[in-house]
Amino acid sequence: MKRTGYCPLTRITVLLIFSNSLSFAGNDVEIVAGGGNTNINASDPFVSTDDSAQLGVDLVVGGLTGGASLSVTTASAGGNTEDGNLTLSAGLDFDGTGANTLTLNGLNNVVLSGSVNDSTPGGDALDLNLNAGPAGTVQLLGATDLGNGTLTATGQGFSLGAGLDATGLDISGITTDSSLGLDLLSVSSLAGAGNDELVGTAGDESVSVTGANAGSIGGLTFSGLGSVDAAGGSDTLDASGQAVALTGTSGQMTAGGMTLSNFEVLSAAGSFAASANADAFDLTGAITANGIDVSALGLGSIDAAGGSDTLNTNADTELTGTAGEALSNGVTVS
Repeated sequence: MKRTGYCPLTRITVLLIFSNSLSFAGNDVEIVAGGGNTNINASDPFVSTDDSAQLGVDLVVGGLTGGASLSVTTASAGGNTEDGNLTLSAGLDFDGTGANTLTLNGLNNVVLSGSVNDSTPGGDALDLNLNAGPAGTVQLLGATDLGNGTLTATGQGFSLGAGLDATGLDISGITTDSSLGLDLLSVSSLAGAGNDELVGTAGDESVSVTGANAGSIGGLTFSGLGSVDAAGGSDTLDASGQAVALTGTSGQMTAGGMTLSNFEVLSAAGSFAASANADAFDLTGAITANGIDVSALGLGSIDAAGGSDTLNTNADTELTGTAGEALSNGVTVS
């Protein structure tokens, strides 16, 4: 996603395990401001010893030095009457700590309400591992900037709040493990604020547009996005029921209120229109429009609209008698 004021995450790896029937009792742990500790160890590994555990964020940041790998874990100890949620409420600023790893393990949900960032960007990186329980979700609700760090999340669901900047979000690490025999990635979601961008990988991807600013890619559903950049590979767009329009830029279209870039194939659309800019159509083999294969649409006619448009064909072209209209390879172009 693109949002002013935050730096990008470099990689997100998400293994989502779907299981509705599991639930666990455990201690709730909250990471709060200050350097205190209640019902939890005062040093790494930070493990709860009773319900309503609180850990001062200063104790966590203080241990992030020299390539350290710290962990905070919700356990089933003491009263053990809570849900086992782990919540970061305070801001975690890892400025000046170098490159380190922090792992948050929740028996249930792992929720980041507070921000995670390097207040003086450059020179620091935090690898952040968020492990929710088998019935839990990972929720990023605060601004999250890991420098050049890696975010890895495991759980039943993964949601990104409005505070997350993921400019150039790399979804290549989103993985499934078919050996588990479970329904994976079925509840994954990416939510934006209407002007955010999702960037794909260098591999082949299929993107579906299902409505206004909404769709799915690689098993990941998204909403509230302003643009999708399919990046490298041979990428296909399915815009069934949606109005698709060219923009005049190679590989680029609009649909569902989004700008969709670097696509090679359009497999379905509710309607298809050229742009008022200079569009290029090729009928020599597969029917392409600005480098996008639109053969699957079965177009019998193409209205090039405005602009200075070009047509490349290896078949005889016949005028139809209508100004600006011709027939070539069974397609009427006007």
